[in-house]
Amino acid sequence: MLNLFVAIIVDTMQRVHQTDQEETRLASEAAAQAKNETLEANILGLRTEINQLKALYSENEAVVAEIRALRAEIKELKTVTNPSPSPSQYH
Repeated sequence: MLNLFVAIIVDTMQRVHQTDQEETRLASEAAAQAKNETLEANILGLRTEINQLKALYSENEAVVAEIRALRAEIKELKTVTNPSPSPSQYH
């Protein structure tokens, strides 16, 4: 009878221990899942920002190209309206 009593106590202690381990495992999994969701949200946000920066860069490239074209036109217009004096004009 004493052996049965000890066996019941040992079995109960093992079950409590297993339950504690299972609760700890579930809590760890939940924390890991929450962390993964946070990381995924951050990655998605970063991808969105990268795409926005790419769009701005493309717009800026277009603006820079337009400015360069305008500078070339201005330079050309300056040479047409103010031709440089030839060396014979100085004498």
